[in-house]
Amino acid sequence: MIVAKNIHKHYGEVEILKGVDLHIKKGEIVAIVGPSGAGKTTLLQILGTLDKPLKDQSYELLVDGVSIKDLNDTKVSAFRNKHIGFIFQFHQLLPEFTALENVCIPAFIGGKTKAETEKRAKELLNFLGLSHRENHKPNELSGGEQQRVAVARALINEPSVIFADEPSGNLDSTSAKNLHELFFKLRDEFGQTFVLVTHNKELAQMADRTLTMKDGIIINSEAKNSIESIHSSISETKTLSENKKYDKIDVYLKIIGSIAMITSGTIAVFFGGSLSLITGIPLICVGLYLLVTSVTKIFK
Repeated sequence: MIVAKNIHKHYGEVEILKGVDLHIKKGEIVAIVGPSGAGKTTLLQILGTLDKPLKDQSYELLVDGVSIKDLNDTKVSAFRNKHIGFIFQFHQLLPEFTALENVCIPAFIGGKTKAETEKRAKELLNFLGLSHRENHKPNELSGGEQQRVAVARALINEPSVIFADEPSGNLDSTSAKNLHELFFKLRDEFGQTFVLVTHNKELAQMADRTLTMKDGIIINSEAKNSIESIHSSISETKTLSENKKYDKIDVYLKIIGSIAMITSGTIAVFFGGSLSLITGIPLICVGLYLLVTSVTKIFK
């Protein structure tokens, strides 16, 4: 979904990003953490095409398979409107518009009709539990409600990836927890990729992967499923062990069968007539072959 290589950024003499490399998979929820000044927000803005990396450095930035550096400013803006959603700490809702109107704005900018846009906006607000608040202006909504309106606005154009900068930083603990759970519900429902900059440890721990930044570089990448991988490995080992157990039972049964064939063939050769001799010898040969191969498997 997102591939970034050798991302540098300076502001005057200050070097903010010092060659960042990362790869984020489709449908992944990634949290970027680190101390203030580490370059988290700058990286998020570059990944979200709101800012550009240092031009005198060779870099690569792909979002949803599109090379961003190959697009001019007009095409970047169109790409951003269609493929990228943003959620900010302070909502950035326009105070003179209702919740429904705020949600619709990105779709109107993208050239969608009023009818289809309002239909989609109402569906999103209903999904987020805000259908009864769609005609309220931001100052009539709680902090958590405003942030959910911002989430609906980010989703209106069905973007491939959503970038969130401290999305719960301005919320109380209950609203923050609800917002965190909402991101995962949205990922499961709509399949979006989420990249979150946060100081919230709970949100970071919930993410599929946590990238830790310090002094303009990523110093650590920790997957949430590392423990789950261990359990999976244990389960896989257990399954293999059980399969081996059943394989051995199968081998023992073959040994018994081969001995029975050898015995039957021997009886036929020594105690039967000429016709029994013809059938007895092949039985002995097949039985001996099965016996040898089965015994060999036991000692492997």
